[in-house]
Amino acid sequence: MRIVFVTHYGYMYGANRSLLSLVEELRSRSVESYVIIPEPGSIKAELEERRIPHIVCPFKNWMSSPEHRWKGPLRLLYNSIVLPYLAFRVKQWGPDLIHSNSVVTPIGALLSETLGLPHTWHIREFGDLDYGLEPDLGHRLFRWALGRSSALIPVSEAVRQHLPGGVDVPAHVVYNGVVTQRQLETYRTEFDGEMPSESRSRPYTFAMLGRIRPSKGQEQAIRALHHLREEGKNVHLLLAGEGKPDYELSLKELSQSLGISDSVSFLGFVDEPFDVYRQADAVLMCSPNEAMGRVTAESMVAVRPVIGYDSGGTAELIEDGENGLLYDGTTSDLERCMRQCSENPSWARELGRNGWERARENYTSEVYSEKVFNIMRSVVQ
Repeated sequence: MRIVFVTHYGYMYGANRSLLSLVEELRSRSVESYVIIPEPGSIKAELEERRIPHIVCPFKNWMSSPEHRWKGPLRLLYNSIVLPYLAFRVKQWGPDLIHSNSVVTPIGALLSETLGLPHTWHIREFGDLDYGLEPDLGHRLFRWALGRSSALIPVSEAVRQHLPGGVDVPAHVVYNGVVTQRQLETYRTEFDGEMPSESRSRPYTFAMLGRIRPSKGQEQAIRALHHLREEGKNVHLLLAGEGKPDYELSLKELSQSLGISDSVSFLGFVDEPFDVYRQADAVLMCSPNEAMGRVTAESMVAVRPVIGYDSGGTAELIEDGENGLLYDGTTSDLERCMRQCSENPSWARELGRNGWERARENYTSEVYSEKVFNIMRSVVQ
């Protein structure tokens, strides 16, 4: 089986990490994969290293924030111009299926219509709730395009329930796989040793990973840390990721104004997230609208307890008090959970171990790829 994957950006954030792990695992099932990317970035280097055929073509997305909605017709026109070239290149690969890695771009659907091939669509985001994005050309066209696909693959039940009504297409929930089974066992051995805070009286360290933006909750985490420091708790916060410079600067200024700049470390973009988990005792997921939360699953793999916002996909991954903690969205409740972990590190470690067991059952690349492969095979057959 030959599959063409279309992704909507060129860098190694969560969606593309999940895409690469899927492509790698599908090789063992005799699937030939090809990838279309809109820009040269870090994913291009990864594809080249793995010798995965790919095309770089600057197509446009069809979802945007309200202030950029007026550009929608121009983006559609641009896509119609590049479509013949892409269709010609894709036809040379002789694919059986087109798979869009995100609902943000319509190119996969357009190629499917042009070439008469079945199309499957990974739904990795809410769109409006998490990124403030809406379809440029309205929800009616959006629903029509979804309805023309052969199958939808939302990454959580929360995302499936958020799909627009009136789309009569099978929707199969498949959680992302974040590591292979072999890597999972290796990380258990490596991470279930001495915790960072147990070494040389280091502070109990919380980590947040992902894009720096208001919707991710970094400001709330800084304020919660400040209150714990006022109580005399020896705690630290690592922020890994990048965002708009003005917003990053505002967070640094907030830390300084609260007198905790020495307790908040801004790490910038980190290519290897497990390097951050090694430095952390627990992980925070403060986004109120996380579609699934790759960071949450990775933290479980790294035997680290996760404190997560009780909503969206996060609430599906974390069983409160069993393999992590859920907070109600308020800063005071986030403080409560952070205080519990820092004051009871042995108990928090058990939460992390239980999280690892959940990751073993649900979040390996093998489990992920098998479920997606079965969907694609049924579509092609």
